[in-house]
Amino acid sequence: MKVSRPGFLNEIAEIEKGNLSPVYLLYGGDLYLEDEAIKAICQSYDQREAGCPEKQIFYGEIDNSREFIDGLFSIGFFATRKTVVYKNIGKLDQNLRNRLLKFVDNPDPNILLIMTAGGEGKSTLVDKLKKMSKGVKQISTWTPKPDQFGDLVRRHLDRVNCAIKPEALSLLIDLTDDSLSHTIAELEKLLIYIGERKTIEKADVGLLVGGDKDYDMHNFIEAVARRNMNDSVKIGLALIRANNSIPYFITQLYDLFGGIWDYGGHGQKEKFWKKSNSYKTGNSNYRDADFETIFARLREVDLQSKSLNLSAEELLIPLLYDIIA
Repeated sequence: MKVSRPGFLNEIAEIEKGNLSPVYLLYGGDLYLEDEAIKAICQSYDQREAGCPEKQIFYGEIDNSREFIDGLFSIGFFATRKTVVYKNIGKLDQNLRNRLLKFVDNPDPNILLIMTAGGEGKSTLVDKLKKMSKGVKQISTWTPKPDQFGDLVRRHLDRVNCAIKPEALSLLIDLTDDSLSHTIAELEKLLIYIGERKTIEKADVGLLVGGDKDYDMHNFIEAVARRNMNDSVKIGLALIRANNSIPYFITQLYDLFGGIWDYGGHGQKEKFWKKSNSYKTGNSNYRDADFETIFARLREVDLQSKSLNLSAEELLIPLLYDIIA
């Protein structure tokens, strides 16, 4: 399996120094690494522009692709700068791809474009973008192997001025090596637990993590794919207590239902070995589902999490009932 270390962290370090490209392709599909890269790029861009440029996010085959493309070419003379993110760029409409390539070849200086790929299967468009070395800055977001989680954990802790003892880090990774997202979720739980302390000890990990992998995000997705309401709610609440945010739930559910909706269409069964069982299970259990409504509901809850004073439980539980029931 391809990995991102040390390349990923080196790329992020350059971005944080302000060395930005006008167009990015995040290729690999690990959602945590994608989010980290997008966050770093947007923060650096905001700092460079001394303000808050407009930010637009589009999802392949969910949002209006023509609106995305038209927005790349409709910047006026006095327009403010903006960041445009398109997730799963390989799903862009065929008839709009030449216009995208034209923009990438000569990007508008008022727009910073971030595209992600890897979650949509084989794509000729992605292949073309990867070959445009002059116009596209590529960042690998392949899921790392467990022996490379440590660098990402330490980076995560550096941002909050905390540290972890080597033996504690080793135990944490051993107990959560099923996925990087699980490791980060347990790390957030540990940070809450240690409070004012600035160092995570081995005893903290042994007490709080305990080797129980039942409440990993991957298990939550599997429960939703099985259409098991009890397990979905139980695991969802546990993950909320471990400090998983609603936007992270939404990103994972978008990926799940995108894979279910397009199951078999772009090679998910062969390529995404970690998620193929969930896609397959979901394909059976949601065969007659209204996917347009599901995606609209996910978007609605994502927006509510940013605009309404509702707890994560108040947002997630009704969403699960709407999707699963």
